[in-house]
Amino acid sequence: MIQEKESKLFPRRVARLSFLCRYLLWVVAAAIFCAMLQVCLVLASQPGPKNIAALLVAELCLLAVVVYLLYYGVRYVNLPRIRDAGMHGAFALLIFVPLINILFLLFLLFAPTGTAGKKENQTANQASDATSEPAPGADSSSHQG
Repeated sequence: MIQEKESKLFPRRVARLSFLCRYLLWVVAAAIFCAMLQVCLVLASQPGPKNIAALLVAELCLLAVVVYLLYYGVRYVNLPRIRDAGMHGAFALLIFVPLINILFLLFLLFAPTGTAGKKENQTANQASDATSEPAPGADSSSHQG
């Protein structure tokens, strides 16, 4: 299994306050993009034969932005918090279920850090300690040959 490299901008886990900030920024960005595209749709829907192509392009752009925002919201906002809560990543699919998604987001906001995250961090720390320290009894100066 390939391990993802830890990133400051896109960490594998985020705490509750970081999740709230990321989620609010995501909502603001989504609202701004949708408002801009709504203006484009209104302008493109003016009567005339040339505006049909403009309307089609605006609708395709709106669809692309919505798909990207959904991907970004699940992958970089919700999934790290789900991991931090010690849950399986498949729980991210609950974001797409109406009414349950609101309850699930509230749960993610108030859920404490799970034991799975602590266990994984301890395992990673032990692995890095084991690779940095030589094994006992393996003194390189007393090589017998």
